[in-house]
Amino acid sequence: TDHARVPEETEIQEALAKTGWEFVRLSDNPYSVTLEKEGMALDLGGIAKGYASEEAARVLREHGVENACLDLGGNIVVMGQMPLGWMDCLIQRRRLRPFLIGIQDPNEPRGTVGKELEIADGCVVTSGDYERYFEQDGVRYHHIFDPRTGRPAESGVRSATVVGSDATAADALSTVFFILGEEAEGKCQEYYDEVIFLP
Repeated sequence: TDHARVPEETEIQEALAKTGWEFVRLSDNPYSVTLEKEGMALDLGGIAKGYASEEAARVLREHGVENACLDLGGNIVVMGQMPLGWMDCLIQRRRLRPFLIGIQDPNEPRGTVGKELEIADGCVVTSGDYERYFEQDGVRYHHIFDPRTGRPAESGVRSATVVGSDATAADALSTVFFILGEEAEGKCQEYYDEVIFLP
């Protein structure tokens, strides 16, 4: 924000005291949740774009769209494959090809590709520290916090990308994998196809 600042240690400790899944109670009513500590709030930022992209894809499918690429800034959902123009069809002798998705190089200017993926019918979701941050006294502070410390995550990676079929799960996992870094490799494998770390 325009008013970004580094909080005092007491503020961090107060926030940590109100942090944790164990203080969240789901009720039998699917539209109700109880937060057990005063001052707690739910922030769905870790899954919001993934869920929104899944819903957008669902609506497109309901309207007969078979091939599309939805880009919600770091959250990409691909439906089907990329239709080729008539010249490419003649040259490649096919009408469709997988979409080519570029993962931002976190150490280079915006638009610089660090890794390319070909994907059909799936999602590519990236979490990183290079878009939303500020610097103070020579220290870089980004927006992805480690819930264990209350501070920006320091896992040794600049971005974590999850490739899979469920954009909501990939959105959550990309954040978790960014926080944990390469120690997360191999965890929750049933929810994704591939994870890519860029240092």
